[in-house]
Amino acid sequence: MKFNYNISILILSICLMLTSCVNYYYQTAKFNLAVQTGNFNSAEAAIKSKGRWKKNHNRLLNFMNLGRVAALQGNVAESNEMFEKAYLQIEDYNKSFKDYTLQLLINSTKTVYLGEEHEKLYVHYFKILNFFKLGNVENALVEVRRLNIKLNKLDDKYSSDKKFQRDAFLFNVMGIVYQAAGEWNNAYIAYKKAYDIYRLDYAVFFSIPVPEQLKQDLLRASNVLGFTTEQAFLEKEMGIKYVAPKESKSEVVVFWENGLVPIKDEVVIFFNLSMQGNNLLFVNSMYNLNFSVPYTASQFQSNGLANVNLVSMAIPRSIIRKAEVKSVDIMYADKKYGFEMGDDLGAIAIKLLRDRAAKVMGQALLRIAIKQGLAYVARTQNQYLGAAVSVAGALTEHVDTRSWQSLPQTISYRRIPVQNPSDSTLKFNINSETVTREQIINFKPVVNNTSIIQLTTTSVSGLEFVQ
Repeated sequence: MKFNYNISILILSICLMLTSCVNYYYQTAKFNLAVQTGNFNSAEAAIKSKGRWKKNHNRLLNFMNLGRVAALQGNVAESNEMFEKAYLQIEDYNKSFKDYTLQLLINSTKTVYLGEEHEKLYVHYFKILNFFKLGNVENALVEVRRLNIKLNKLDDKYSSDKKFQRDAFLFNVMGIVYQAAGEWNNAYIAYKKAYDIYRLDYAVFFSIPVPEQLKQDLLRASNVLGFTTEQAFLEKEMGIKYVAPKESKSEVVVFWENGLVPIKDEVVIFFNLSMQGNNLLFVNSMYNLNFSVPYTASQFQSNGLANVNLVSMAIPRSIIRKAEVKSVDIMYADKKYGFEMGDDLGAIAIKLLRDRAAKVMGQALLRIAIKQGLAYVARTQNQYLGAAVSVAGALTEHVDTRSWQSLPQTISYRRIPVQNPSDSTLKFNINSETVTREQIINFKPVVNNTSIIQLTTTSVSGLEFVQ
């Protein structure tokens, strides 16, 4: 088989078209800047300006981002339409052979994006809150049940207690919705799961303690259901004596979504390559990394790897977008309330990336071996083709840096009793490092029941690399 110079240039050109050295955050810079500055109309336009946004390999991200910014513009029905498309995309898509081939031979950035575990869960969170804004508690319950199925599947998927497999805050949200719907037994079950996950997982992984409000809600559900033994046990464990309210009142639960999740990025590191026994050994002394890949001595010689001493590989890392807003105070009926941390999606994203690092590296090393072999074979046929394949192999070796970048960094919450049904105004003092601004949100009290509202602050003050 013979190749000529023009064919080698063509192959190199194709490889260059298939890849990009710029991470996904910078590829979508207009969208991200618009979200960070609160210009949500421009954020929507930045996505829809691309003609194939409904069909390209990033369509799930497009649906999720459009759902988020539509809600922030007040277009709640449109937001739910986009989130429903995202949900169906997650449920219906089966990874094709083409995607597997691209991931193996080029990199995963050209495959259809299927979402991180927490991203798929939070589609339901935003739909639940949207339905409450529309006054549709029944549809909110449908989303709660969908979410419960996803949470149970995630729990079953991972057996290691060192991996993120249970989301405490989302069980907490489920409890809040069940309570608002008067389903106290389901509320108790959800609150209890949230309580246990905060104690056993979140305190260890993310330094997030059990919210005091959750303790009160769990004890309240126990009391309403007459679970006296369980209530007594929990009171002793929590060090709290629950006092039931004298009368039923309307309440409002406020969710504060602050900042934006970290950016996925990559850094290139170098490995020394050697053959030991029946394994290729890749060693990086700077980061104390060692990986071995099963390989035979005959393959090592015939595929030209005996002449390769140094291999470069891109590995994932996170860049934190530091939230500009540091705290928020709520003023209602001449009283001041603060928030409690519910979830840290930034910390979850970083943990998921680290948990998956070994698997990502293994896949990358396999790609490198395949590309090195391809370059060796091509070089024996034509020196120009060999050079083209070698360069293309280096250019296409990238980490998938895609993510749902409009997710909040943290979500905090507060339950507030409605003192007077005619007083439906919450005033928020939003505190950054240098300035405090005021925001007013009006809500519609539900008689003897729960209203839910959102406060969102997306401004970013700077970037910080996570090693």
